[in-house]
Amino acid sequence: MHRSVRSIAIVAVLAVAPVAAVSSNAASGDAPRCYDPPVVAAVSQPFREPACPYCAGRRGVTFASRPGEPVRAVAHGMVTFSGLVAGTAYLVVEHDDGLLATYGRIGRTWLRAGQRVRAGQVVATAGAVDLHFGLRDSGVYIDPEPVLGVRRYPLRLVPSDGGRRRSAGPGQLVCPVAR
Repeated sequence: MHRSVRSIAIVAVLAVAPVAAVSSNAASGDAPRCYDPPVVAAVSQPFREPACPYCAGRRGVTFASRPGEPVRAVAHGMVTFSGLVAGTAYLVVEHDDGLLATYGRIGRTWLRAGQRVRAGQVVATAGAVDLHFGLRDSGVYIDPEPVLGVRRYPLRLVPSDGGRRRSAGPGQLVCPVAR
């Protein structure tokens, strides 16, 4: 009996150790950034860097979101703008890591400038048109895709007898490889 309890304890420690390692790396200043995407949707239009500050381009990515879908903050931060620009609703959040995120073509938000947000908090709903998400680093637009991870869930057996299914849990954020 003691041998099986010890085996379970070893497995539990080994299962938690990688999570602790990822968490400690993410807390250090030199760790690459990795965010959960603001919506659960595919990128329908990629970032296209403009040739000059006022030239045409796509200063973010477009997600194929559904109207009313929850839009979540990708990181902790402070709302710096919430309102309309040329009739289109935007929310801008300065994240604690220094990046400025723009959530554009949103449907509705209840947040105002000066309010704090947490990573994963619902900050708006998607509008009738696909969601725009942009990032700026020191005023320069950057491609958000290299810092957006993908949520992966472990494979699970599903009961064939109609029994209760187990939750997949939060999954694991898999980040792009740093270049």
